[in-house]
Amino acid sequence: MQKAESIYSKNVVVSPKKKILVYLFDYLLCLVLTFVLYTCINFVNGFFPYVTSIQEDSMNIQQDLYETVEDSYLSYVDKSTGLLIDREVQIERILKNNVLYVLNSYGDEYSSRINSVIYNGFNSLDLTSLKEGDGLYTYFVTFKTNNIDDFNDINNYGSEYYLNNIIKINENEYFEVGKYNEDLNYPLLKLEYALALDEHFHNETYRVEIYDEIYTIYYEGLRNGINDVISTYIPYVNLYSRFSENTNSMLNIRGNIILISFLISLIITYFLFPLIYKNSKTLGMKLFKQGACKIDGSKTTILNDVIRLIIQLFSSFSLQIPVIFFLFGSQAMYFFDVNLLGFINIYILGLVSFCLAVFSFIFTFINKDTHQNVEEFLAQIVIKDIDEFNVIEEKKEIENNEIKDEIRSSN
Repeated sequence: MQKAESIYSKNVVVSPKKKILVYLFDYLLCLVLTFVLYTCINFVNGFFPYVTSIQEDSMNIQQDLYETVEDSYLSYVDKSTGLLIDREVQIERILKNNVLYVLNSYGDEYSSRINSVIYNGFNSLDLTSLKEGDGLYTYFVTFKTNNIDDFNDINNYGSEYYLNNIIKINENEYFEVGKYNEDLNYPLLKLEYALALDEHFHNETYRVEIYDEIYTIYYEGLRNGINDVISTYIPYVNLYSRFSENTNSMLNIRGNIILISFLISLIITYFLFPLIYKNSKTLGMKLFKQGACKIDGSKTTILNDVIRLIIQLFSSFSLQIPVIFFLFGSQAMYFFDVNLLGFINIYILGLVSFCLAVFSFIFTFINKDTHQNVEEFLAQIVIKDIDEFNVIEEKKEIENNEIKDEIRSSN
């Protein structure tokens, strides 16, 4: 059976420069459609009981995690944000309490400094309130000691460990114990360094290096304490394990929604529009006046469109990575380890897709006669310029006119 000739069989093959505009338009259309579809599907998905239960459970677990850290005294929740305060705030709180206690120990000599507005809200004029304000000390000396059975690591706690390994009192000159009180477990700043830090709080340009050095000691100590909680404190480890499971479940759900949105956007762009406009025309090809035919000049079929769609699935997926980053920001990195549909790894698929897209672009210039990319080559179609005549047909018409002129002149 003779194949039907395409109306574009005699048209000129589109140059790579003109095809790039169509590629960019169709790719952009895919991105927009994916984003819109994801937003809609994810909104509807939020009403399913399975999803809402995971989200509610995650919120409750997160609150429990915050409370666990707060109970350990290593941090506390900022009421204005609902989040745990950062280490800088915690350290400043510890140091100001320490400075306030030391200066107060000298009576009225430093009363003007003690009454400064920079110490408003601090109340460490007695040893009990001082210790309560030092979460780092309370964690290693009190909390872990009292809850040691709940830790996988039954070492690294108590006043001796705190003094020698956290504050490292024997390795620096900043602290001393037992001078202003009978407690030999709690380290206090020496007067000269308490005054230096006090001056720093009033004027941050004064002896900053001393503040930085003492700050580093507490910073490392808080980091060790937090690491101790999240890795060895059994209640926290169990909670975080549940939280991670919920997080992975939501990542898989949202990742699959992205994949489904992407597939639908591809079908719309590279299959639905070609069905509407005929001759394998995408919306971009329609707007930029381009059409397609088979390599032998016959009309394209649905099979050609399906083959192009399948190849396009792999070569275009890397363009969905910006959508993921746009939707999830810094959390987008977690998606690279997600296996969509249980076996499709986003990172691997994105890498393969990017390499295929680059090769397909180069392939367009390698095929000097047809300028086909990989999808078009495998689908056996060629993109033609609707507005340009084929040079061969023009030559035939000129030759026919010349023959007619010769016949007339001979007569």
